[in-house]
Formats: sequence, structure tokens, C-alpha cells
Amino acid sequence: MIRRWWLQLSIVAVALTLATTSGAQTRDTRSSAPAAPAPTGTGSISGNVTSGDATSRPLRMANVVLIGAATGVLKVTSTDRDGKFAFASLPADRYTVGASKLPYLGAVAGARRPARPGTPIVLADGQKVADAVIRLPPAAAISGVVLDEFGQPASALVGAQRRRLQNGVPVFVDSGMTTATDERGSYRLSGLPPGEYVVSAYRTGFMVAAPRQLTDAEVNDALRGNLPSQAPLGPPVRFAPSYYPGTPRRADASVISLSVGDERAGVDFRVEPVATLRVEGSVVTADGQVPASATVILATAAGSSSMGTAFSSRVNPNGRFSIFNAPPGSYILNCVASGPQAGQFAVMPLELSGVDQTGIQLVLRPPMSMTGRVAFDGGSAIPALNGFTVPFKSMLAASGGGSAQVSVGLTDAKGTFNIQRISPGKYVFGGAMYFGANATSVTWALQSVVADGKDITDLPIEITPDTLPKDVVVTFSDKWQGVSGKLLQPSGAPATDHTVIVFPSNKAYWQTGSRRILTARPDSHGQFTLAGPGVISLPAGEYLLAAVTELDRDEQFDPSLLASLVGSAVPLSIQPGEKKVQDLVIR
Repeated sequence: MIRRWWLQLSIVAVALTLATTSGAQTRDTRSSAPAAPAPTGTGSISGNVTSGDATSRPLRMANVVLIGAATGVLKVTSTDRDGKFAFASLPADRYTVGASKLPYLGAVAGARRPARPGTPIVLADGQKVADAVIRLPPAAAISGVVLDEFGQPASALVGAQRRRLQNGVPVFVDSGMTTATDERGSYRLSGLPPGEYVVSAYRTGFMVAAPRQLTDAEVNDALRGNLPSQAPLGPPVRFAPSYYPGTPRRADASVISLSVGDERAGVDFRVEPVATLRVEGSVVTADGQVPASATVILATAAGSSSMGTAFSSRVNPNGRFSIFNAPPGSYILNCVASGPQAGQFAVMPLELSGVDQTGIQLVLRPPMSMTGRVAFDGGSAIPALNGFTVPFKSMLAASGGGSAQVSVGLTDAKGTFNIQRISPGKYVFGGAMYFGANATSVTWALQSVVADGKDITDLPIEITPDTLPKDVVVTFSDKWQGVSGKLLQPSGAPATDHTVIVFPSNKAYWQTGSRRILTARPDSHGQFTLAGPGVISLPAGEYLLAAVTELDRDEQFDPSLLASLVGSAVPLSIQPGEKKVQDLVIR
């Protein structure tokens, strides 16, 4: 069943995110005091929801949500038969208004593309805004037929992976859209935003052994009446993920480009069985001994396949391991010891392409761990750090196709932490402290990360047994920095149809997901605000401020785009605790 529910909730999530980043206060949910009544006023916002195609027809029964950035006012309604909506009794505030309705993509008022920020509506006391328009673009779809190796309809799961930029490198990540084929092998992936996709199909729960060709000696024996005791079978085969137009490797898949509302039919391909392979070898410690207890895991390498697969084998008392039935592909072979050698590890990449891999020797290395401490710089009361009860988001794995956050407990009231059994790879240290749903969690922002005396704040580092930091100090501050101003036309009139972007002048910080790269849409008065207190603070440093007509999702992290903006951008130097005001005029 296609997972469409996120479309209904996406606009609410966007609105809530925008409200948080605009500085809305977070209340302590642990308080027993009754909640304050929602603020009211005499203002109103009304408008209509239309289709974002050439027809621009009114959309009835569309879900509409309104949220105030400062007051936290949240209201939900639906459109009438003429596509009209209205919100009354509103206090003065900056409001984000958005809508959703299947089979359209959710959108925010003023947005020029799907899943992009819109233009906040500034409402004064008693003001009536009656011209808010929300255009919902139609979603795209991909359909086709999946066949088995005999050309018959196949029962398979079909998914779409969408192209994203990660640190300037295009990768394909799961779009969240999957469906199953019907009795005719047909499928349809709907609710897709515009973008570039690869389509994959995976047939599960079926494994066969393929017949193999007899040797000349076996044929002669059969002619003499010496039939084999069992059917001659070749290596086992199984179904691996297959990518359109019919390849087991994602690198060889055809890329499908979708525009708003595209209906791409005829994406037909086969799910072919492939011969499975054997992986065998031995495991020893650094001094050549057999570990008392260890497990070997063969896992799909990050970013190499849409369907992750893992195989495991216990290491025998003689140090041997065997893994069977692995399809061709890119893998990571990982061994972790337990018992007396707990924490010792071995990691090696492995490419399987039609030939069994035997004679592998994994040599265990000592476990990696590091210690550090949390420091606080500011005037606010330092929160209590009570053992492991406070999770500390300390590391983000930056290797592979994505990132994984590691939660590390503080070992004492002084803020000491100890990270155990670290795997080699790229990491970015430092995340948000979390003390529950209260103001403390949004008071402190990451200020700096220093490893062995070197500042590595917001920069990825490669961790190996030879480069393991011995001491890490992660400092948080209650000071926060940000940029605000007005985006203006050359005539001095507000410019509301552009996006403001701030990014570091140092290219080393041009990383996907960087907290130093922020975007915002100006409100109806041309006013924009970037960053805020706590975790949404913009780190102090040297920046560039620019305006662009529109950005695709995650495009602000594309190094080529940022490089193209350098020449026309306004340089900014932001000091600790500074709230910079900088107007920007479109040229």
C-alpha cells in the first residue's frame, strides 16, 4: 500500500517547523499549571486554494492550517465548495498558511515550488487580509509492469529513490513511496514531487536452485546408466533488487525525470534471479589467536542498493566463518568480538560479482573509544547533568549515503562522556543537548568543538585507530546569533518572491545539512529572519548573504550554487551574541 499519509501531515509539519525557527517559546510540558488560553484578536485571513496547474480550479475540502510565529496560534479548517477558507479572531502576528489535498502536493501560501517555504503574512491589529492564495501542484506518478524471469507477472515490492545532493555529490535516497504489484504485475507510484528518480523492484520469500550444465564425464556416466543420485543443481539463486530498465546494480539504472503532475507510464522491467555467492574466511586477533567469541556480518554498503541486506555467521572455535546465498553487490564485511575480546573489530569492503570469495582473513584491532567533556559558556544557570539520564547527541556519522546520530550518556555531574566501540569513518561532533520538553533544551547552542587542541566545530573528521582524538571538549553557549533585515526591490518596495540565503565564506563549511547554511522567505512586508535562540542559532563567523529566485529542496547545500552566489553576495561578520541587521536590495 502506498504510504500517502505523510502528504496530509506535511503542511502541518512545515508550518510547525517555521514557527519554531521564528522563535516561538517552548513550554515545559512537565508543569502542572493549566495551559494559558490561546490569544485572540480582531484580525482575519481569508483566501482560496486552487490547483497549481493551468486550470487553477478551486479545490473543495482541502485541509488548511494557520500558525502564528510569535503567539503560537494554531488553527485548522477546510475549504468550501468554491475553494475558499477563512480564519477569524486573530491577534497581530506573522502567520504561515498552508494547505494539502490528495492527489496534490502540500504547499504554503506564497511558495513557488512544492515543499518550499512560502511568504509569511504579517497581520496588524484588526487587519483583514482577504487575498491569500495557496496553489497545490498536482503530484507526479510512475507506473508500469514487473515481470519474472519467465515473462509472467511478478509479485514484488516497487519503490522509488529520489536524487539528492550530499556534500555536492548526487545520491539517490528512499523517497518513502513504495507499493506492491497486483495480480497482473502492474504498479503505480503516486504522490511524487518533481525530481529525478530511479525505480526498483524486490521480490521476497522465494529462493530456488538453478540446474547446472553436466560435465562430459557425467553425461557419459548417464549414458551408461549410472544416473546421479540427486538432480544436478548449480549454485543457489535468489532475487536481488532490480532497477529499471532491468539491472541488479543501481549505478546502471535509468534515471527518470519528473515535472509537476507528470504521469510516466510504461516503466516496465524484470526481476531476474541471480546466482548467490559464498564468503568464507578466518578471524584472528592481532597476536594471531582465535577469538573466544565473534560474529561476522556481511551488510550492503551504504548507498549501493535501495534494499539493504545483511548476512551473519558465528566464528567457529577454529576461527572460520562461512556466509552463503549472498547476491552480487557492494558490501562491508564487519567482525565484532565479544567475551574476553569484547569491542575488538575488523572492517573491510567487499565486492561480490559472480565469484565466491574464500580465503579472507580478518585481523581484529583493539576497540576504539574516546573521552570528552561538556562545557558551558554563558550567564544562564548550568543545567544539572545527572549521569546517564541526560542523552547527549555527540556524533553524527557523515560517511556513506546518510548520517546516523549517536546518543551518549554523561558519566558524571561534571559533564564527562565516554564513547565506546567507535567504528572507523567520518564524523561530525556536536549536537543539541536535550533536557526534556522545556526551555533549557532551547537555551543552549553549540559554540565549539575542540579535539586535542584543534577546532573542528561543524567540520567532518576521519576517525581511524591512528587518528582517534584523545580529548574532546564540546562547549555550549546561551548566546545566540542571527541575521534579519528587509529584502527590497530597487524601487524600495518589499520583495516577497525571492529566497534569502546566508552561507559561510569558508568553503570547508559547505556541507550538506550544515547549520551554517540557512534560508528564509521574506514576509509580506519584505522582512526576513535567519536563525534564533538555542539550537537554531547561527554560529559566529564570516558569512555571505544573497537572494535567489527559488531553491529546490537541499539545493542550498550545493557547492556549485553557493560558488555562483559569491560574487553578488553581501559579506557579513557575525560576532558572538550579535543579532545582525542587514537589508538586501535585489539587483
